[in-house]
Amino acid sequence: MKIVHVFRAPIGGLFRHVRDLARGQKAIGHQVGIICDSTTGGEYASRLLEELKEYCSLGVARRPISRMPGLGDISGTKTVIDIAKQWSPDVLHGHGAKGGVYARLAGYRLGIRSFYTPHGGSLHHPASKPMQLVIDGTEKILRQLGTGLCFVCDYERDRFDHMIGLGKAAHIVAHNGLWEDEFIPAVPSPDATDFLFVGEMRDYKGVDILLEALAKLKGATLTLVGDGPAMDEYKSLAASLGISKLVRFMGRMPMQEAVSLGRIMVLPSRFESFPYVVLETAAASLPLITTAVGGIPEVVPRSLLCAPLTAENLADHMGKLLSNPERMKRDGDDYAALIRKTCTAPDMTRKITDFYVSA
Repeated sequence: MKIVHVFRAPIGGLFRHVRDLARGQKAIGHQVGIICDSTTGGEYASRLLEELKEYCSLGVARRPISRMPGLGDISGTKTVIDIAKQWSPDVLHGHGAKGGVYARLAGYRLGIRSFYTPHGGSLHHPASKPMQLVIDGTEKILRQLGTGLCFVCDYERDRFDHMIGLGKAAHIVAHNGLWEDEFIPAVPSPDATDFLFVGEMRDYKGVDILLEALAKLKGATLTLVGDGPAMDEYKSLAASLGISKLVRFMGRMPMQEAVSLGRIMVLPSRFESFPYVVLETAAASLPLITTAVGGIPEVVPRSLLCAPLTAENLADHMGKLLSNPERMKRDGDDYAALIRKTCTAPDMTRKITDFYVSA
């Protein structure tokens, strides 16, 4: 088949998911193309997209795609239609809200099978907000146009059903997965901190609670990897808690580099869909403390989950693990073995690609 993936921003877990699909689908004999935004992601995204061309025999096309709904979506849809006419795909697969809109409208216009993976995103926003009402209304209309829906976890499917309604739409759940060559135990750098966080600097990631928990541990250290709109706010919070010298903010960097900067991964999210970082932590054999939100409990053992999420409860989990090096080693190895067996990129690719035909 000729398969074209359509999405907006070449960043985060959504972009990782698409890259894995492109690699996997090429490996099993399909031709792949990508259409995404040209204004986000910076040099890092540009480099990854350049590397991705190895798997995209149809091409990689970048065009401006706005984040919020508006008149620009008319030209955006037309752009996808025009590129699809050139590439003649058998399947259009939209990812995220914008990709889902463009792929399904283009598929309807051209008579091409179209699929949509929400990837959390708009599913997390309060339904009472005016813009969310517009998005939900659009989703309900487009649900009638697409061929099928793909979800990365049961939580995402159930959330979509609650907010939009699955109706009689064909759908599958295919958990994100990793490649065998990714399972390389991390070697802590000489200056590795006790704890590590990797993710966006946003409120829903729970970084504020992590900093408050760290302050209760009296001397424990933390590295935060990532960037986002709340970066300055968190630096100010660290200062007010008196832990600025115990915390370092490293900005965005590849996960393979980040995992050497701390000994225990902590992901105190308030809500999630199915973050890749919980899988990548396993690949590095790092012990993990995370929250029982979104699709995380579907693959993370109960013993690694922190609930309810409070600074006191999180500090208790962190302190107990930090004080038991043998348990740290055992937890990291056991978690790596579990994910290695249950969440693989080839399995994810085959399940989704087979669905293109069976839906």
